[in-house]
Amino acid sequence: RNGGNNDDPDGTYEVFWAHDTNTSRLISMQRVAMVSGLCYFDDVSKFTVHPIYGTWKSFRAVVLFNVNKTSSDAVECTTPALPPPPPPRVKCLISDQESIAIEKAMSLALSVTNLEDFSQQLDGTVSKQDDSVHNAWIALRDCINLGKTEYRYSEEQLLYHYTKDPAILLKEMNSLSNGGEGS
Repeated sequence: RNGGNNDDPDGTYEVFWAHDTNTSRLISMQRVAMVSGLCYFDDVSKFTVHPIYGTWKSFRAVVLFNVNKTSSDAVECTTPALPPPPPPRVKCLISDQESIAIEKAMSLALSVTNLEDFSQQLDGTVSKQDDSVHNAWIALRDCINLGKTEYRYSEEQLLYHYTKDPAILLKEMNSLSNGGEGS
């Protein structure tokens, strides 16, 4: 099907973007990461944990290929082949101590978050929020140590991720354009 301008007009692939909120285009990036064998999915924190990068990675798009599409070069088969089995799932990468910390941090994050405005608070569409909201969600992410030393996002990147405050981007862009390295 043609889902938008990100798709191949020949119908051989389709792109789903993480930022697309059209209900007919929504896709769970966490679920894709889990079933593809890329990451472990933690049911409590709702984070995907990569074996190297931990929680310090992000997913932007999923590309689906139409394997039934034939081209002039393809040889048609009369009996379709069975798809290969899915890759093995990544085993739990979270220690018992981290699990305890995650439960406490999740409880705190939920207690400071207005659940009626949950997604709006986390994506910055609610007017100025209390720092305790984004700090609580950052603390939840910080409970998982895997990858944190090497790959943790800068404070500015974390703050932007949880507030979507354009002033943070402007500050970082100005720093880069003035010969700085950003934060």
